[in-house]
Amino acid sequence: MIEFKLLFSPFNIKDLELRNRIVMPPMTTNFAAEDGAVTDKMVDYYAARAKGGVGYVVVEAACIEPAGKLMAFSPGIWNDAMVPGWKRLAEACHKYGAKIALQIAHAGRQTTPMFTGEPTKGVSPLADPLTGELPVELTLDDIKDLLIKYKEAARRAVEAGYDAVEIHMAHGYLLAQFLSPHFNRRTDLYGIGIAGRLKFPLEVIAAMRGVVGKNYPLQCRLNLEEAVPGGRKLPETLLLLPVLQDAGIDCFHFTTSVFSDLIYAPKLPQWASNIANMGTPLACYTHLAKQAKSVLKVPVIAANRIKDPLTAEMVLREGRCDLVSMGRALIADPELPNKARAGDIDDINPCIGCNEGCVQRLNFASPITCTVNPSAGREKEFEIKPATVKKKVFVAGGGPGGMEAARIAALRGHRVTLYEKSDRLGGQLNLACMPPTKQELAETVFWLSRQVHKTGVNVKLNIELTSDEISKGKPDVVIIATGAGPTQVDIKGAGGSNVVTAWDILSGKTWVPFRLDLSPAKIVVVGGGELGAEVADLLAEGNKAVTIVASSEDIALEINTMLRPALLSRLAFNGVKIITEARVNEITEDSVIYEKDGCEETVTGLDAVVLAIGVKPSAKLAEEAKGKVAELYIIGDAKEQRKALDAIAEGADVGRTI
Repeated sequence: MIEFKLLFSPFNIKDLELRNRIVMPPMTTNFAAEDGAVTDKMVDYYAARAKGGVGYVVVEAACIEPAGKLMAFSPGIWNDAMVPGWKRLAEACHKYGAKIALQIAHAGRQTTPMFTGEPTKGVSPLADPLTGELPVELTLDDIKDLLIKYKEAARRAVEAGYDAVEIHMAHGYLLAQFLSPHFNRRTDLYGIGIAGRLKFPLEVIAAMRGVVGKNYPLQCRLNLEEAVPGGRKLPETLLLLPVLQDAGIDCFHFTTSVFSDLIYAPKLPQWASNIANMGTPLACYTHLAKQAKSVLKVPVIAANRIKDPLTAEMVLREGRCDLVSMGRALIADPELPNKARAGDIDDINPCIGCNEGCVQRLNFASPITCTVNPSAGREKEFEIKPATVKKKVFVAGGGPGGMEAARIAALRGHRVTLYEKSDRLGGQLNLACMPPTKQELAETVFWLSRQVHKTGVNVKLNIELTSDEISKGKPDVVIIATGAGPTQVDIKGAGGSNVVTAWDILSGKTWVPFRLDLSPAKIVVVGGGELGAEVADLLAEGNKAVTIVASSEDIALEINTMLRPALLSRLAFNGVKIITEARVNEITEDSVIYEKDGCEETVTGLDAVVLAIGVKPSAKLAEEAKGKVAELYIIGDAKEQRKALDAIAEGADVGRTI
């Protein structure tokens, strides 16, 4: 069994003893009430991670005034009436032995009146590139008022029983704006040079220290770098750190980048984002944290893409940090610490860095969830309880939705048989993990496959569930999770020998060879959706000359806002030509003829054409099974085309329902 000697060793921040070095960092959830109050959903969510064995919970940004809300449902700590709710959350985490800190924040210009109901405030009157909001510049009186509000927020956190307070100076929010030459263009004492940019953050530290006391841990969430034009870089941060430390910061919680970096992402390395995507290096910012640690005497917490206990132990042993933030990893599996301590590494449900449930949903003011863990934010609702009546269950399709349905049903005591017509489980995830940077999707296939077998599901590979088998087997329940297949394409010449589907490429059924003269093969991908863009990405990485012909006004619009900029950057880097708002009329043996703006154009000299126009549900069995079983459920792409998040969530719902 692997021993995580450092990861599970106790650690102190001042007099605060943590049972291990795993930190749950502050991550926006949108679980709070609209008025900023703590909700039962928040309490259950954080308590589940404390119960799962995390040493230190840092609760998401509590805003010091309504105008400073980060999101529509950000929690607040702007009046004394909010203290009982925060106290309830702290007690729920203390019950399971975790220590807990409250992050205190103000969004500054990085919000909108749509969230706050008030005019947006900023350090300088510069519009935010993401929201387009032009903030009102803070006056000196405004700054004095905010200082009082920061101080009062810290007082309330202490009264609510929190073990520490974290001051949010990162990600482009208000105090980060003061510290940054990118945001701060003031010409008064709060903006001239490094000393001017430090002035308000230092005043906040002093004010908070005055109310929390000498021995109470006060920590700081800070960007090491800002990946924006004119933003602060590491050398300047290294100058700031000892000053902040001497002012009273007892621990630094490091991150990097700001949210507006998404605007500049196509011109930056993929891992420049403060919420790094799948495919980016593990522990990708810990080398920066190590440099920061070298100039400090207080503990350092490193964050981002520390997604498994092996990586966490490694960065601790290498002295890159003192504690590790495992944010999205703990959303994916709140029991990660307990499983790691017990040596059950393969049972940890891995975060795949897709950002679908935990980040993308925030853009729509929705509460977060998780692709691989649909119980995130629904802990009480999704509690697995034994079925009162044990049933015979057939599941058709071994994709993610089918496996999750089978797993949950088996955990509840049902007798489950899973039919998969191919020779392996995984369904479309086996194809989705093939494009560049998406290999982590295979980790979900591995985890679900292991859990399905571990829970006693009878898995039948190379066998397709049919209506005859349903009639013969007489199950009580049939769950149809047969997924989807390529749509039929009504284009002249689409059946030619030089035409293949994106599915053929992704499955390895076929590939486009190099030319005899070793020059790149020339390919047109028909279709600019997620499927077309990603197969083009794969082909271009394989040194093919690729053109995408899309009917839409832009490509890859279905891909979330965290992943799409990196994809577009790779396509541009590899020279992929993109033709939008075009209709393909004909495919010949070496060309594609398309119409754009009323004119007919031709791409010639082609070696192959790849069709990536879409998929259609595989609904045949669903129709045939009607009337042959008491309970019939259709989930995932068999119902309608969506994402793995939807398929797994529906599988979980059905598994808990039957």
